[in-house]
Amino acid sequence: MIKKALTQFPVCDAHCDIALDVLIRRERGEHCVLDERHYTRLYAGGVRLQVIAIYVEAKDKPHKAFEKTVLQLAAILNDLKESSKFYLVKTRADLDIFPKEEQLGVILAIEGAEFLEKSIDMLAFIHLLGVRMIGLTWNQSNRFAHGIDDAVSGRGVTPDGEALLRRFKQYEMILDVSHLSPASIRDVLRLYEGPIVASHCGIRRVYDCPRNLLDSDIAAIAKRGGVIGIPAFPSMLADKGASIDSFVEHLKAAISIAGADHVGIGADFIDYLKPLIAEGLAGEEWRVPESIRIRNFESAAHFAFLPEALGKHAISENVVKKIMSENFLRFFRTALPEIE
Repeated sequence: MIKKALTQFPVCDAHCDIALDVLIRRERGEHCVLDERHYTRLYAGGVRLQVIAIYVEAKDKPHKAFEKTVLQLAAILNDLKESSKFYLVKTRADLDIFPKEEQLGVILAIEGAEFLEKSIDMLAFIHLLGVRMIGLTWNQSNRFAHGIDDAVSGRGVTPDGEALLRRFKQYEMILDVSHLSPASIRDVLRLYEGPIVASHCGIRRVYDCPRNLLDSDIAAIAKRGGVIGIPAFPSMLADKGASIDSFVEHLKAAISIAGADHVGIGADFIDYLKPLIAEGLAGEEWRVPESIRIRNFESAAHFAFLPEALGKHAISENVVKKIMSENFLRFFRTALPEIE
């Protein structure tokens, strides 16, 4: 029954960094990058709704953050316009056709708000272009909040960050707490009344990694109606020897804390960046050492290997459906704006 459920129901993946791949390839003269480079892998894995995040590499922050953000956004929007396989999701109504036959929905997100440091008024521009989810920081702290690189300081959201959160509310932005310091997460939960999600965070009780969430934060996010997306990024799953079973252990722990209605997938697969890393076109921050790779679970196509792993852990078909798509679908159907 588990295997049937996973092949029958679509996957909603709350995090990937495909935008950078699209930008680099389009700058080299390629077109239809989503269709030609990404569709087969995603579709084979059952993905029907994909959050694509725009991430500015560390070397370009903060001074080039706005420029690099807009370039990636333009690249992904131009590629979507050329695509016959992908469609942009901006409103709740756009999800009414989910899952669209043989097509994939895309929700646009941004990791780190450095692009707004010169003026938070630019949020109107970003929203107009279709971005619906933003995280205040990546690992590094910025004008608005402190990231996990600054976790020991105990500092959280800044006064400028509080002003930005008020602006987020006006535009019904989804706030992603991934990469925030624990203090920033607590501040966000206290200050922001809009929709909150952890798109790609592991569980600290399973593996004590700074990027992973504490039980108290998981419970608070779930209480707010949010969803915790469990990543397949190996360095967030285990100290060494991470496997698909490690991924499932994080899923199970999240369910035990948040409940089965508040856990999903934010895989953070980056297999498609390997050729660009090899050519020096993508930064070293993307490199995953061979020694910690998760064999048979490092690509969206590998969602096909989940049935056996979930079956081994006696996860019911009903819970499988929730994890794979239903929880994030429910969240986005209430968190996205009704109109553009």
